[in-house]
Amino acid sequence: MESLSHLNFLFRGSFLHNPYKYSKEVIAINMFEFEKITESVWAHTKGDTFGHVAFVKLKDRLVFIDSGYYPKVIEEARKKAEELTGLTVKQLLITHHHGDHILGNQVFEDCEIISSKPVLKILSAYWTEDNTENLRKREPESFSELQIVLPNKTFEGEYTITDDNLTLKIKQTNGHSNGSSFIFIPEEEVLIAGDLLFAKEVPYFGDDTADPYLWIEAYKEMIKLSPKIIVPGHGPVSDIEAMQEQLDYMEKCVKWVENFVNKGEKKEDLEKAKDFPILDYEPYDNFELLFNRSKNRTFDVVKEKLT
Repeated sequence: MESLSHLNFLFRGSFLHNPYKYSKEVIAINMFEFEKITESVWAHTKGDTFGHVAFVKLKDRLVFIDSGYYPKVIEEARKKAEELTGLTVKQLLITHHHGDHILGNQVFEDCEIISSKPVLKILSAYWTEDNTENLRKREPESFSELQIVLPNKTFEGEYTITDDNLTLKIKQTNGHSNGSSFIFIPEEEVLIAGDLLFAKEVPYFGDDTADPYLWIEAYKEMIKLSPKIIVPGHGPVSDIEAMQEQLDYMEKCVKWVENFVNKGEKKEDLEKAKDFPILDYEPYDNFELLFNRSKNRTFDVVKEKLT
């Protein structure tokens, strides 16, 4: 499976490398905060969970969205959510398979854990006991007690959760990765995008299953819903303007690579190109390495499409 080589790359300490070290994790446990987005939606976007997490208050339960990178921090996050609302988390929605959105799953072992079918397939293939033990040994301060808990309910295409007041519409679009999904709550006009939106950051499109053409269509679909508030997978709480910026950027990247391929240029020449489109935002950890992966993956997808 193509995605396995990418996951091996991620867990060698680059994209999912702990940028804060253990001291930051301890601080996060003691000072964890959620921002109230609407009457029913809270989110944490300060970076303590690495990939953002959120939860939605339904009539009789909480629905948590993604489980971040650090189980100890997510344990505190769940406690905080339940203290804030007086309700219990009963369901966990997973937007995609990357470790900064799933490694806290063990905190929700008693819940219904829901993902698209490709997410379960990728996680099941990668998380052997050997790979789990390797992570425990590499970062024992964070993962000495790590248990990989897989989704126990899957969907294909769309899935809906409802109660008397709210509707959570979960839609699989792919794009950022195979199985990537977003959640839309029409009654409150809130969209929780997972890594289908890197707000105020250069998006990462280097996954071995990433497809920029599908991601462009995902942006368009999310924009068409006209959300007033968007919770991204990385970056600040945003709106359609941030989504439109990312759509425009992805279209520029694809157009640039199409021209590059049509001129007969080779993949190995990508790193020498000085005019590849880039957004003017502060680079994240290991940016150059990851950005090169994004360019290479775009080349592969475009080349296949054009030939």
